Amino acid sequence: MKIRLVRAITGGTILASILSLTAISSYSYYSSRRALLANAHTIMESHTRNVEQQISLLLRPVPRLAAAMVEVAQQEGNLLEQERTTYRFLVEKLKDLPTIYSVYWADTNGQFLLVGRRPMKDDPQQTAYFLRAVRIGDSQRKVTETWLTPDGNRITAVNELAGDNYDPRLRPWYQAAVKVGAPTWTEPYVFYITRKPGITYAVPLYREGKLLAVCAVDLETESLSHYLQQILPTRRSRIFVVDSSFRVVGYSNPSKLLFREAPDKTGDLSLEQLGDEVTVKTCQLLENGAGKVFRSGAVVANGETFHSQMKSVSVLGFPLGIGLAIPDGELFAPLVQSQGTILIFSVTIMFCFAAAGLFFARAVARPMEKLRQAAMQIADRKFEENLSVDTRFEEIHIIFAAFRRMQESIRGHLEKTRDLNETLQGAHLESLYRLALAAEFKDHDTAIHLYRVAHYSRELARLWGVAEEDAETLFHASIMHDVGKIGIADDLLLKPGQYTDEERRAMQEHTLIGAKIIAEPTSKEMQIAYVVALTHHEKWDGTGYPSSLKGEDIPLWGRIVALADVMDSLLSQRPYKEPMDFDQALQCIRSSAGRHFDPALADLVLKNPTIFKDITFKYASSTVHPQHIIGK
Repeated sequence: MKIRLVRAITGGTILASILSLTAISSYSYYSSRRALLANAHTIMESHTRNVEQQISLLLRPVPRLAAAMVEVAQQEGNLLEQERTTYRFLVEKLKDLPTIYSVYWADTNGQFLLVGRRPMKDDPQQTAYFLRAVRIGDSQRKVTETWLTPDGNRITAVNELAGDNYDPRLRPWYQAAVKVGAPTWTEPYVFYITRKPGITYAVPLYREGKLLAVCAVDLETESLSHYLQQILPTRRSRIFVVDSSFRVVGYSNPSKLLFREAPDKTGDLSLEQLGDEVTVKTCQLLENGAGKVFRSGAVVANGETFHSQMKSVSVLGFPLGIGLAIPDGELFAPLVQSQGTILIFSVTIMFCFAAAGLFFARAVARPMEKLRQAAMQIADRKFEENLSVDTRFEEIHIIFAAFRRMQESIRGHLEKTRDLNETLQGAHLESLYRLALAAEFKDHDTAIHLYRVAHYSRELARLWGVAEEDAETLFHASIMHDVGKIGIADDLLLKPGQYTDEERRAMQEHTLIGAKIIAEPTSKEMQIAYVVALTHHEKWDGTGYPSSLKGEDIPLWGRIVALADVMDSLLSQRPYKEPMDFDQALQCIRSSAGRHFDPALADLVLKNPTIFKDITFKYASSTVHPQHIIGK
């Protein structure tokens, strides 16, 4: 009993199951995504608050220490005159403030006193306190540095720093305090001595409206960067802090903020210096939302999407921006993992539907595959005699019956076409040979020259490695190499003896005449014949004619026929010469390799002399009549 094909196809069931499961999976995915985003916002806001608190803890001691420094300066005036007292006072303050690098004072004359701590040059593992002073008097400037113990005892002698041109009045902290005229935080910059990033809190000191000095406190922000690194929510997240000019105060990759090799004692703390497109684009959230104190959104950097937020805060009068960016790949990692479970469930269900559909699909696929194979055989001109199918599907039986009728019709047409092609090909080649003979037939000895050149050319092409079909085409095309002689006067063509220069130039015109005769060819034989007629007198060293082509600029077909033509001329008798024996001809070919002939082609003849010698004797003019050429 046959059934209709349409009833056997159950693909609709499989498709419905796929669509249903896709809808369920999509709903689950996007619901989970929204939940993860909400959770991410909570986490990011919590991190931002924590960073703000950490910044407050970091900055809080700075104004207090600066106020203490101002108080001392107001009492003592020139702190250089109370160097030891000032030093002990400030060291006591620094002992409990590990993030504060130094405290210093500078007057309007450029005199400077700094008390700080850092690793000693001679022993980097040991951190000690040091006192650096710039004294100016009697038009002399003296810069000294001394390492001291906390109680003021010297560890090293006073070291005069010759050549140190440090002028505190040119530093950012001094200029910012003078410009504002009140206590101020500087933009982040790189400290002159330690080459570490930091900020300075500077307080100008006035008396009766006149600026006397500036007191300042240096705060290294490296600890903030390390804190940001420790609280990263994911491995490739970014947390950073910038000031109102978007210069970096802290960054979760502290190694990006190292400037130890800067020869000019400077360092760039701009966002661009970080080389982090994610950070730059996250900062743009605030730039693009002028007046906003909080912005969040997605940023795309380096082909990757990040969920980012930016918040403006003010800590102790210091306007800052706190940014955080989490890559979507890490933010939604739990979602990807849960999707794996959903995928397994979906695949199991789809497999059940697919198994049912597979049974029907195979029932249809087998006869269709047989039909496909039969069609491929027809394409290769092979016909299956008894094409049949064992199936219960009525439509497939109808298709096979129609296919069999089509196969028989194609077979009949191919047989007719084959006979017609053979007739046309024979007529085409006969016309080609007769056109060539028209140029050569004036002389019995040179007419057979076509046949031998054709054989030599085919064998050279085979040895070169061209396809057999192309070698056979060259066989037919090569006989046209001298077709241009039709346009040469008989008295010149058949002249015995040597040509004059004028006669030689006229004789050389036969290559161009031949190319004009075969111009704009359509068949493959005539296309190759055109190349051969035009280039078979070109020479490897560029001294040939008509175009003086050189080396591999000469087409391969022209190079092959050039060698075949000369080889047969050497072995043939002409009105102006006697034939050479085969060994003499080989010697001429050897000596002309690299000048007249392609050396690689000449080498093929010299390594395979038997092939060409057999052709020479098999098709000698005494045994083969020129009319036999048409019969090849």
